[in-house]
Amino acid sequence: MSDFYLLYQPKMNDNVIVGLEALLRPVNAMQSVPEYLANVTNTVALDLMVMKLCLKDVEQHGIKIPVSINIHPTSLLNDYFVFSAIRQLKDHHIVLELVEHQDVDLNDKFINNVSLLKQNNIEISIDDFGKDFAHRSRLNDWRR
Repeated sequence: MSDFYLLYQPKMNDNVIVGLEALLRPVNAMQSVPEYLANVTNTVALDLMVMKLCLKDVEQHGIKIPVSINIHPTSLLNDYFVFSAIRQLKDHHIVLELVEHQDVDLNDKFINNVSLLKQNNIEISIDDFGKDFAHRSRLNDWRR
């Protein structure tokens, strides 16, 4: 999956950069991000690749502020992804930001994996709060 690259959008607070968000962009400039993502068959592999590329950039440029990367919520159902994230992100300021264009069952495995990541000081946030599974009524389901 070398057909994308990452751009970094600053997150601002009172005109101070307090973080960055890694934004995936297809190498093919004629292809939109939604078109690119629609063709991805293995979202876990994509999320692992984004995580790896982001970590490389953070280390290469000595970035000391939090960097958010978007991941598919279903990646949190995959043990390999979760344990890879713990191993790679434990000592970095990388935030896993759940995207909401995909349905996910907030089952016990999902909740346990979120808890495991949090126990290992890996922060999780929700992208585009309020669209799908992030409704206020469901937040308590996975905040354990």
